[in-house]
Amino acid sequence: MDIEKSLRKRNTIRTLVMNIVQEAEELLNNSELDIDLLEELLVKLKQKEYQLKEINDQVEKLIDVSSIETEILDSEEFNDKISKCIRKINRKLKPNIVKNPESQRKIESKDRGFNVKLPKLTIEKFTGNPQEWTEFWNSFETTIHENNVLSKVEKFSYLKMYLSGKALNAVSGFELSSKNYDNCIKILKDRFGRKDVIVSSYMNKIINIEPVKNSSNLNALRRLYDDLITSVRNLDAVSVTS
Repeated sequence: MDIEKSLRKRNTIRTLVMNIVQEAEELLNNSELDIDLLEELLVKLKQKEYQLKEINDQVEKLIDVSSIETEILDSEEFNDKISKCIRKINRKLKPNIVKNPESQRKIESKDRGFNVKLPKLTIEKFTGNPQEWTEFWNSFETTIHENNVLSKVEKFSYLKMYLSGKALNAVSGFELSSKNYDNCIKILKDRFGRKDVIVSSYMNKIINIEPVKNSSNLNALRRLYDDLITSVRNLDAVSVTS
């Protein structure tokens, strides 16, 4: 694919993104919030975000080296617009998930029990990487931990289902019980979710980033930039300033 075709394709995707962002902004400002439509826009926006990343990688392979800095800054500026909109949508959706669990799941009562269909939101398994803790816990807390329909034993079952690796090993010896659920949450937070543990993990990642030996290797430069920016922003999210 030549550079002109790649740029034209990217411009088309960016236009679609701005249309989605505009629609989302209008919906967020509407007094009658349509949760289903907002969720649909969030999915579309994330899909377009992924498509943009792919096309940006293509452009960087084709663009002249002298323009690489401008290209990266331009891409980051647009990516920030997407990220800002996604954060707004997530902030709006979270309280509605807590206040209106029916909008996210179907509950059927049978024989004094519950047949619960989990929310549409997909929870990625937590492996024990402190860098993934915040995202995991935010998702699990919203959809499972604060779900008043589920008993603690049921929550514990879901918790184990969404753990693997070191995280699962940390709680695998506990039997299913209400008390053990609370104990295991505390263990996970102490072992993987403490601020100092998360900071240390990101600092190690920064220290161990592989240096770029060839300044003309645009893919390597981009990976280096992305790794640094991601780590710095996540450190900032846990109130660590440079």
